[in-house]
Amino acid sequence: MKVLVICSTDEFANGVKPGELEKYLRARGCQVDIYSGAYLSRVGKKGLAGVLPRPEPRHLALYFVELIAAVVDVPGRKLLKGSSWTVTKWSFMKPVMQLRGAILQKELEHAGYDMIICEHGWDIAFVAGKRLAKTQILDLPVPGAEEIYYGDHVSRRNYRALRDYEVGLYAKADRVGFHWHTYADYVKKEKYNGQNFIDIGYGVSLPGKRAEHSAEPRIAFLGWLGGYWINRPLLARLCKVYPHIDVYGGPSFDELGDSYKGYAPTTDVLADYQFGLITLRDDPLRRHGFSSKQLRYYSYGLPVLSPSWHRDDVLDEAALLYDEESFLRLIHENSGKQKWTELSDKAYDIAQRHDWENVLRPLDSFL
Repeated sequence: MKVLVICSTDEFANGVKPGELEKYLRARGCQVDIYSGAYLSRVGKKGLAGVLPRPEPRHLALYFVELIAAVVDVPGRKLLKGSSWTVTKWSFMKPVMQLRGAILQKELEHAGYDMIICEHGWDIAFVAGKRLAKTQILDLPVPGAEEIYYGDHVSRRNYRALRDYEVGLYAKADRVGFHWHTYADYVKKEKYNGQNFIDIGYGVSLPGKRAEHSAEPRIAFLGWLGGYWINRPLLARLCKVYPHIDVYGGPSFDELGDSYKGYAPTTDVLADYQFGLITLRDDPLRRHGFSSKQLRYYSYGLPVLSPSWHRDDVLDEAALLYDEESFLRLIHENSGKQKWTELSDKAYDIAQRHDWENVLRPLDSFL
């Protein structure tokens, strides 16, 4: 069976699942190709090739739309501040998606794939044209239109147009799903409730190390710090009220002070801590949000401090749901050896249940 995984890989969470899909499907005898569209409009990835457009008409069109979006983004938003509409690079996402879909249609037309799994929200328009594979699955990290809307990147009018476009593409796919069931629940309630949902979910690989109890607990925050949803002001305030929080990732910001430790050399640093930390902005999407770092924390046996409004019936068994008033109290109440060990065992059990082999099993019905 010939399978294509469309993705946009990076060194963070976006690069994890495509690799796990490839491993899982190869183990079942599939030929698997990875298609990363990060530089779809350009000649190459590095050096001069990284800024030169590909000469084909569709690629040129995409290149110039991306160029216009980059030019208007920051200055355009400032010039139009206070007006009834705004322009950012995200305002161009619908034409970008349409052009990317057209390019994928052309490039994959005769590739002969049996199954295509799309892991990148801006490439889902490949389903809008002629069928490219017997089975076409959209398995997305997050609802794209809502992410940029609640990040204050587009106007409500622009959001509605992009949202409706995405809904049409969801309906055209053989299966549509999201990296966590709470996102799927949100989409079904607020956006699209078709009969073609699939739950592939998100998993974790179990490391060879586990955290140990300490009478003076240390807390780790591990992950990308650039997204609006991280709630950087909250993270900075928590670092001030509890001195034993270490923050790994980037980009840094001044308010973290000495709590910022740069990029972790390996996720095994988590074995030196007693709790993992999640901070999220409180908006309608992130109330149903999912942070892959929570499963990563659990894989080391770390109980997780998570915002009190962020409920998840799958993950909450090993989570301490905090607000800023209860944060220190929850750490103190759950730092005794017996209580911490109970939470640690629950965390590790959740991680075991979400091993990638278990999570990806729904794909077997298509093989």
